[in-house]
Amino acid sequence: DFQGAIKHYKKAIDCDSKYRDAWLNMGDCLIRLNQYNDAINCYIKAVEFDPHDPYTWKNLSKLYQVLGMETEAQKAGKKYLEINKGISH
Repeated sequence: DFQGAIKHYKKAIDCDSKYRDAWLNMGDCLIRLNQYNDAINCYIKAVEFDPHDPYTWKNLSKLYQVLGMETEAQKAGKKYLEINKGISH
């Protein structure tokens, strides 16, 4: 139940607004509900707290592509590649 999970993530964020995993997981749930703009906002919050997480940048890039936001998609994709390259070497 994605709606129920979102409710719990919101409660967690109310307790700690910098809880990156709650922002990230809530974004994942919102994708499943096709609420892409809200998911982007969650991922943006998640990268504010952990800008070195490639997973979040990759998902941001994909969402921007879905919404036809090519410039943003390219920027997020570039960030993903930069971080991922640093992890793999």
